[in-house]
Amino acid sequence: MNNPAQATSTPNTHGAADAPLERAFAALAKYDTGSPRASLLPIDAAVAAAVNNPASRGELEHRFGTLLEAGASTVAREYICAKLTVVGSDASVPRLKPLLNDPHLATGARNALEAIPGLAAARALIQNLAAAAPNEKVGAINSLGARREETAVRPLARLLRDADAEVAAAAAAALGEIGSRRCARALRACYAEASDTVKQRISDAMLTCAEHLADAGEKTGARSLYETLSGAPQPKHVQLAIARGLAKS
Repeated sequence: MNNPAQATSTPNTHGAADAPLERAFAALAKYDTGSPRASLLPIDAAVAAAVNNPASRGELEHRFGTLLEAGASTVAREYICAKLTVVGSDASVPRLKPLLNDPHLATGARNALEAIPGLAAARALIQNLAAAAPNEKVGAINSLGARREETAVRPLARLLRDADAEVAAAAAAALGEIGSRRCARALRACYAEASDTVKQRISDAMLTCAEHLADAGEKTGARSLYETLSGAPQPKHVQLAIARGLAKS
């Protein structure tokens, strides 16, 4: 394993003004539980300043990636994952993907992948669904829903029938958030056969999906979901949402 401190010992080519940042990266290489958080403040500032500077983002991302691979502590890698939600790109995906199965780093890695745009990050989350433990699987499902990731509709639709009710419920919620016609078909197809535990979550997801469809001008699709729900007894809040939805569509 490489020495993390050596991973950040590149010469300072940007002048004396970058000395605090160099010291901060040296501190990050050795950072662990109990280390002073103030030592990383120059990195916080550099990441914030890099938001609209692609060159700076790329340089910071490279340095973070090097530390991920060089054996930084769990605490340091959690910090790096948080920063990659801001400066991460496709280049970080291969370094983040293995962390999805680390119980200590899965959440940080997933949050970073959720924030990184593009198909590479989406594929990493989707591919993780098959092997992840239930808690990590639910987290990946939630991230795909937050991304409104259309490429995830098919695997999420399969998970509507998962034996784990929490996984099935999370898949329903994610499909509702993605809110496409394909999501509507998947939710409607599973609604009648779902267990009572999951059916209410599917109902809520169908309402969310219908709202997204209506907002996108897909009023026929939205109305179909409302009509499916209106054909069965529903809690008061669902009845009210159905009535409002049908009145608008």
